[in-house]
Amino acid sequence: DRNNLGPRVGVAWQPLGEGRGVVRLGYGLFYGRLPGATVRSALVNTALPTSATHVRITPTTVTDCPQVANQGFGYACAYLTMPSAAVGTTTSATVFDRGFRLPAVQQGSLTVERRVGAGVVGSATYLMNLDRQLADSVDINIAPATSVETFQLQGGTGAPGVRDGEMFAVPVYSERVDASYGPVTDLISDANASYNALVIEARRRSTKGLEFRASWTWSKAIDFGESAGATPRTNGQFDPFDLRYDKGLSSLNDPHKRVASAVWEPRIWSERRWLRVAGNGWAVAP
Repeated sequence: DRNNLGPRVGVAWQPLGEGRGVVRLGYGLFYGRLPGATVRSALVNTALPTSATHVRITPTTVTDCPQVANQGFGYACAYLTMPSAAVGTTTSATVFDRGFRLPAVQQGSLTVERRVGAGVVGSATYLMNLDRQLADSVDINIAPATSVETFQLQGGTGAPGVRDGEMFAVPVYSERVDASYGPVTDLISDANASYNALVIEARRRSTKGLEFRASWTWSKAIDFGESAGATPRTNGQFDPFDLRYDKGLSSLNDPHKRVASAVWEPRIWSERRWLRVAGNGWAVAP
C-alpha cells in the first residue's frame, strides 16, 4: 500500500488551572508489516509444475516408501526424487486476494489525572485499540454447502451461546469447485479485532525513600480468531462463506488485571559513619 497515512496527535489540558489536574488525549493510526513467510507461501504454492510438489495419496492408492518397503498410505515418506505419477501432483495453491491490504491499527487513550495528597497521583484512563484489515485465509475451492447439520452442545460454560444442551446448526461442505485441485488458499484481509479497557492507577514518586505504583485494568478483547504464526492456514475460517462464526472473545482476553510494585530505599542520617554506610545505598523492591 502506498496510500497509508498514519496520523498521530496528542493533547494535554488543565481545565481547572495549573496543578489541579490534567486531561490527556492521544490518538494514532499505525500499519503492520506482512511477514516474509506469508509472501513466500504465495510464491512457492502456485499449482504449476515448477512450484513445490504436494503429495496426495488417495485411499485407493498404495505406494511403497522409497526408504522402507511395503509401507503405503498412512506412513510418512521422505522422497529424495520426484515420486511416481500415481502420487505426485500439484494439488494446492496460495494466492493474494485483489483487495488485500496491510493491517491497520487505531490506538487511542483518554486520561484524567489528579494529585490526591501525600505525594500520590491518581488517574483513570480509557484505552481503545481497533485492529482492521488483519490477515486471514480462506479456501476458495470449496463449493457451497448443500446440507446443514445440527449439533447439541455438551459441557457448556453457561454463558450466552455456550449453554449446556444448546442446539446450533452449521452448513456442511463436501465438494470442490474444481476437483482437479485441492485447497486454493486465498490470502485476504477481512478480519477485525478490538480492545477496550479502563485503567485505574495510583502512583507515588520517590518521597522519603518510598515509591510505589498500583493499577487495575478492566478490559475486553474480541477478535475473529488470531493466527498462531506467519505461515497462512489452509482455511482460517470456520465457515469459508461466513466470517461471523469466528467472532468471539480473544484467547488473549484478560478481563481483570492487577499490577502493583514498590521500591523502598532507606535514608538514614547519623553522625556515625558506619551506620550511614550500612543503612544507605541499598533498596527493597517487592
